[in-house]
Amino acid sequence: MNRLAPLSGQVPPLFRSKWSLPAPLARPFRRERLHQRLQTSWERKLTVLAAPPGYGKTSLLRMWTAEQPHPVGWLRLDASDNELRRFLLYFVRACPLPPGGEGADACAEWLRNAEPDRLAADLEAFAAQWIGELERNEAPFMIVLDSFETIRHPNILRFLTLFLRFGPLQAHLVLAGRAVPGIAHPRQEEGGTALIPAEELALTDAELAAYVHSQCAARLSRPELAELAVHTQGWFVGANAYLPLVRERRRIGGDPAGHSRAEQDAAAYFRSLLTDAGQPFLTRTLVRLAAADGPIDDTLAGALTADVDAAPTPAGLARQGWFLFPLPDDPGRWAFHPMFASYLRRELRAAEPQVYTALQRINTEHAEREGRYIRAAEYALAGGERELAADLLLRYTHEVLREGRMIPLLERFTEDELQARPALLFLYAHSLIYARRIHAAEHAVERLAAILADAPNTVLPSTGEPLAGYCSALRSMLHFSQGETEAGIAYMEQTARQLNGPGRLHRHSLYFHPYTASLLRGKLAHYGVLRSALATFEYCLPRWGLRDASYAVIRIGLGECLYEQGRLEPAVEHLRQGLALGLDLNDPGLFVPAYLAWAQLKWRQGEKEAAWTALREARSQLVRRELGARLPVVDACEVKLRIREQDVRRVRAWLRASPLAEVSSIPGDRMYEAFALLRAYLFLGKLADALALAEKLLHIAQETNHPRDLIEVHLLGALICRRQGNVERALDKLDKALNHALAQGYVQMIADEGAALAELLEQYRKSSRAKENAALAKFADSLLKAVPRDELPDSGPAPAISAALTHQEKRVFQLLVTGASNRAIADSLSISVETVKKHCRHIYRKLGVVNRKQAVRQM
Repeated sequence: MNRLAPLSGQVPPLFRSKWSLPAPLARPFRRERLHQRLQTSWERKLTVLAAPPGYGKTSLLRMWTAEQPHPVGWLRLDASDNELRRFLLYFVRACPLPPGGEGADACAEWLRNAEPDRLAADLEAFAAQWIGELERNEAPFMIVLDSFETIRHPNILRFLTLFLRFGPLQAHLVLAGRAVPGIAHPRQEEGGTALIPAEELALTDAELAAYVHSQCAARLSRPELAELAVHTQGWFVGANAYLPLVRERRRIGGDPAGHSRAEQDAAAYFRSLLTDAGQPFLTRTLVRLAAADGPIDDTLAGALTADVDAAPTPAGLARQGWFLFPLPDDPGRWAFHPMFASYLRRELRAAEPQVYTALQRINTEHAEREGRYIRAAEYALAGGERELAADLLLRYTHEVLREGRMIPLLERFTEDELQARPALLFLYAHSLIYARRIHAAEHAVERLAAILADAPNTVLPSTGEPLAGYCSALRSMLHFSQGETEAGIAYMEQTARQLNGPGRLHRHSLYFHPYTASLLRGKLAHYGVLRSALATFEYCLPRWGLRDASYAVIRIGLGECLYEQGRLEPAVEHLRQGLALGLDLNDPGLFVPAYLAWAQLKWRQGEKEAAWTALREARSQLVRRELGARLPVVDACEVKLRIREQDVRRVRAWLRASPLAEVSSIPGDRMYEAFALLRAYLFLGKLADALALAEKLLHIAQETNHPRDLIEVHLLGALICRRQGNVERALDKLDKALNHALAQGYVQMIADEGAALAELLEQYRKSSRAKENAALAKFADSLLKAVPRDELPDSGPAPAISAALTHQEKRVFQLLVTGASNRAIADSLSISVETVKKHCRHIYRKLGVVNRKQAVRQM
């Protein structure tokens, strides 16, 4: 440092505690994935932890640095350190250099004597000298700068940029704070940068469960954990706000008061953060943006903060760490942390109720312009404009029917409001039917019918058609959903007379969910009520007239219904036409289920190459349209066929990649994939996983009263019990499945299970259950006939094989050829896995094969 002439100046006070390593945590909570992520910091020049307060940045770094074999320096920053000389003095002291060196003392002495103006001018020279001093130390070392968001001085940022660009490779810097620093990040050739954002620092579902257990010794149920995850978004402070509730009640689910209490606890934390910021315009900006209660874009943000001078943009607030995050799947939009948004809205309503109402009008108009009509109505209700909310729903009736999710909104209207606007009551009854709340829907339809009896000329505002016709449609839907086909058709004909056809609303309110895998599973086919769906489609086919999306639904739906009844040949033409029209209309909600049904049909007809081609084309069409989110249903269909092909390797690969395998609660629209997952567990012998998933799916099927799902879950439950050796319980579940299937007319879904189920059907046919019910016995006979001959089970191994095997080896071999895993065979025969492996080796040797695939072929 001899080249830098000493200058006179005032020496700032320094506190050793600011650069001392922090003390160990009293109750550490280790997160292995983040420790591994931080370990890569030794391979990069710069690592940035950027997240709002309360995400555990400092705690994580304290735990991790305590384990490091190389020296780590630590500097705790605050607003007073946003001054160049003071920062540099602390930075020099925080660098963990070996004792005895004189360079650090010389640098510190020069800094003490430097004048501010001269210091800024000589910054590059100082940086060069300091870097030269660091280069003498060949061992790796690291400096952690905590609370870096307090640093804004351009010369400090310039110094750190020089340090990162020209500093030695063995020097590593970690910056932790709520904002991403304004420094030039090193390029890859200069050492590179790693960014760990709030999304990575947030507790995962598994970590949240472990954290609650470590703090309260309580184990929350999966639904409770899912609810906690939604409210806290993995934020440590939010999770801590719920801990008193968990300690007190040992649960959190279904408790609005509990959520309110936790939000009140978090409110004190938020209030102190905003008070410390000391920027009134910032608070005004945040509370106005939070009034949106949803995603925010720049246009909406500008309208909401028009009365705030120099209001920060959403992007600026997100960079500053004010609990506002960019939406990864929706570029140009941001969303607040739910607990922070709730706090801000409460503050605004209490302090400026008139402003809150005005902001809700802005939100309403913005949502209406974007075509989010249900959201617009919700904003109108929040602002107290109930007439406007009702008008929006009735003005855009066919659009809101497509959106769905109206029940909570409609339940906020009073009895008098529904009486005055019967079209709202129609929307409510319609939504209840599609939510499978049949009893409540019946009550709503009766109320609507009573209103129309007194005012028969009432029309639907959006179309001007008689509301009585749509009331008849609701009655038709109710009867069909309950399996009362004749009454459903009668009301369908009445609807056609009153509306001169199906009605304009029905023609334009079709909606397909992105995860559509089967029309029979959705609302357009009465949620799998097979006889009613078939009757509806057969009635509509000759009467529809237009080759539109609805006509494609009729064709594809008919194909699926006929397939499920085991009438394969008539199903072919309907699926062919529906698929062609779905592609012409460029509607994945049509061509995806058509492709999947076609693949299964071709497989069952023995045309396996045509089945694989159909799945490849489905995948290609989705990729071409950049609809990768819809590929999981195609993968699920493929894995069902791979299981029938006994392709263990591909099924295992799919299971490892399946996103549903880690989901705590199965969404209702992902049941198709969930059943594929259940089949994979069963096929691979993962009986514990299969049993847990089957219970979950049974609960969902019972809640929605979905006939097809009920049949399938009982059917697969029977196969699980059979694998476990519990034949009595397996027959009981099969009996439930057959009762539902007989009532609905389902045949093919049972026959498709092949040999494994055929053997159980044989046992069922001989059991007392079948003898007591002649109709079920006859149905079981017809199902056995529907199973292809090459999939029917033999009574045992072939005679030549049978003579070579011992009694126990025959029992193992019979289970082995059904695809059972070693663990499943062991559980079924009450022997150890090692014993099963020994028997398998003997079987392979006696058959002259080397693996189970060859043994199955030999069979």
